[in-house]
Amino acid sequence: MNQNEYTSFRRNTRYIAIGCSVFFLVFSFMYLYFLQGNLMEATHFSFAHGKTSYSPLWGAILITLVLLLLHKGLQFLLRLKGRWTAVSYFLMMLMLGVMTDVDRSAFHGGGIPSFWCWLFPLLVVVYVLVALFLRKIEDINPSNNLLNMLIVNAITFLLLCLMTVLIGNTEVNFNHELAVERNIRKGKNIEALKIGRKSLETSKALTILRANAMAREGLLAEKLFEYPQLYRSDGLLFKTADSEKECLRINADSLYSFLQAEPNEGERTMDFLKRIARMDSVNSSAKDYYLCGLLLDKRVSEFVGEVKDLLSEQELPRYYKEALLWQENQVSGFQSSVNDSIMRKHFDSFLQKREESYISKVVERNKMRELFGDTYWWYVTYR
Repeated sequence: MNQNEYTSFRRNTRYIAIGCSVFFLVFSFMYLYFLQGNLMEATHFSFAHGKTSYSPLWGAILITLVLLLLHKGLQFLLRLKGRWTAVSYFLMMLMLGVMTDVDRSAFHGGGIPSFWCWLFPLLVVVYVLVALFLRKIEDINPSNNLLNMLIVNAITFLLLCLMTVLIGNTEVNFNHELAVERNIRKGKNIEALKIGRKSLETSKALTILRANAMAREGLLAEKLFEYPQLYRSDGLLFKTADSEKECLRINADSLYSFLQAEPNEGERTMDFLKRIARMDSVNSSAKDYYLCGLLLDKRVSEFVGEVKDLLSEQELPRYYKEALLWQENQVSGFQSSVNDSIMRKHFDSFLQKREESYISKVVERNKMRELFGDTYWWYVTYR
């Protein structure tokens, strides 16, 4: 390689090195702050037992800078350059994946999966051997083609990004749980309800957390069936025995504290809610929890009697009125006090659509969900 070629090679490798550094900085920050910020905060809270706080913003910045410094030290030893510059970030990307490979067990004494204790060191050894081999190739046959360098490094970085994301916990419901929980703790209940708003997937913990966010805003009977309800009344409260399904910071004790009452030993959820619904000393949301529990269990006849006793003088929220209209259609001679002409027209449309012929029950269910999926009528008919 003559002087001009060497100068060109140095310039091209410098461009590639700067580009790779910038790409890593951007990816690491976005991954830690936007994709895994809630998980990192919850994991820190668990490991620190709540004694220190974690800022997703500053945490992402500091972790990224530390990893970049580690890379500089490693690069000083391995001296990968040119086509293989992106390979020098393998360990940093691996670390990002490993530190976010956390599931619910972290909240109950667990942590990063134990297999990383032997797999990570093994990958380090393999990586060092591969890196030394690639450095030798570059020394023997250096490439001074900038386009070739760009393509090889771009492909390598894309593969590394994919590796990091696949290793880290990106399970949708788990991340939604953490995001909803974080917003509830900050008093941003409306923001919490926007998370996963259109998703048909849910988990028991996510369902319970959403119900709590609604209750804190007095919207439980207004918004409950806008979200998937797969657990009936069990999707309203955590049970102490279900600790593995809880998030660490909002758990059964948190919800009972909000309701200002606790269940007796062995008391079932609906028995507990029925008991406290008539107590003046508890949170007023207890009535909505109980009445919504009856609707979730499809105990509409019982709901009709209870709603008269508990909310006789109040303007009924949306889903209570929908349940009363449903009862009108099911029980001959029953007449509700619902005077909402728009809702009655919507219910008539529901009944008409339900009578239409469909290719199969699945097609009918999906079509009706598309038109009426946020109503109690769809839930009580098809769920």
